[in-house]
Amino acid sequence: ILQPILYYSEVVYHLGKQVVVRQNFTLPGKADFLAAETQLFKVLEYVKIKDVKSLKDIPLDKWKSGALKTFELSSIFVIGEMIGRGNVIGYKD
Repeated sequence: ILQPILYYSEVVYHLGKQVVVRQNFTLPGKADFLAAETQLFKVLEYVKIKDVKSLKDIPLDKWKSGALKTFELSSIFVIGEMIGRGNVIGYKD
């Protein structure tokens, strides 16, 4: 059972590598990570979490409610995709 998993993970790796080369993707730098961190903290302030110095300071109930809302939004997206395709798996021919 491990053999197909290793094979397909290697295929995905090489395919991803080709996409990165052809699309001229670059790895994010330190400035990109800092910008993402400041945006994250702006979002956390917007959702009423004050005095957050790090992600460890966020209470567990806020993490749980955030995870639940993320699950709800992703579920709505998946259901919308199914309705748009007119099929549960794949597209109709």
